[in-house]
Amino acid sequence: MIFNTVVRTSLILPVCLFLGAGTTKHSIDVETGDFLRLNAGFGDRDLAEARSGRRVVKTLDPGIPQEMVTVGVTHFQVPFDYYIERARSGNLYRPGPTLLQFGRFSANPSVADMQGLTLDPSDLEPLRDLDPAAGQSEQAGKQVLVRTIRDYRNSGIRSLEPFRQGSKGLVVAKEVRALLANSPYLRHYGAHVEDYVANYPLGEAHGACEYFAWAKINIGLKKLIRLTKVTVWEQRNGSRRESVMVTEQVYASRYFQASLQVDHVISDDSVATAPAIYLVTINRGRCDLLDTSIGRFLRPVIMNRTRASTVRTLDMAKVTLEGEYLQR
Repeated sequence: MIFNTVVRTSLILPVCLFLGAGTTKHSIDVETGDFLRLNAGFGDRDLAEARSGRRVVKTLDPGIPQEMVTVGVTHFQVPFDYYIERARSGNLYRPGPTLLQFGRFSANPSVADMQGLTLDPSDLEPLRDLDPAAGQSEQAGKQVLVRTIRDYRNSGIRSLEPFRQGSKGLVVAKEVRALLANSPYLRHYGAHVEDYVANYPLGEAHGACEYFAWAKINIGLKKLIRLTKVTVWEQRNGSRRESVMVTEQVYASRYFQASLQVDHVISDDSVATAPAIYLVTINRGRCDLLDTSIGRFLRPVIMNRTRASTVRTLDMAKVTLEGEYLQR
């Protein structure tokens, strides 16, 4: 999933999980296959790998200097309901070398929701851009993070307009809107998904479950503090059950001005005795560093490391999810 977890992942984040080599054929529908060909550069070989149960992860260059995209497909041997239950509760993943700390805000966000989060001086310094008082103590920093979530609940992307980030002092709200404009594939999951993400908090949620979350991520030279909004829709397409989970970045202490992760979960009923799902994930991030002379030079290295970090994080998640389900 992820610039959101590996930067992310969304993300997002990111997200494709490792599945060992196998020969069993699974049902991945034609519509999803066509979508991956058009939006992720998947070829016949990539789709054949996915259908055989192996994970496929691709890091793409979208042709936009400051953006990078990671796409993945994997097959989980857990029931659809089990995965969605974990997604809705916000505990799909466990702390590890990359995802150091994470948690979910309550319906009424407060500092108490971040008891498991530690803020070091290097974490507090970027928060001064939101409020000079935020750098005074961990408590003050957490109060600013809570206020950021509350403001986003009230005004959505408009609440980010005062934020400036990166060496160029970019307007975060403008970067978020640009990222959404470059993500027309959102409409593939339904007009209600695209409209709700772009116009939040206005519009109809269409029965979605949503919550805000925080995370501390080990990436790059400095750790990343990240706030996200997670929205989960569930629907039926004929006899097939599907879910779409969108993870939007609300705040990141460094590196990415905006990121968006979309996870499409599809039930696989091809083997009645072995409940399973497909996970198709697209994680898109926008970072001003990529649009500099050194960033353009390092871009191939950054893309390779992002992919490798995503795979490591999610390999662990796959082992954990399937292992915990078997122990139930």
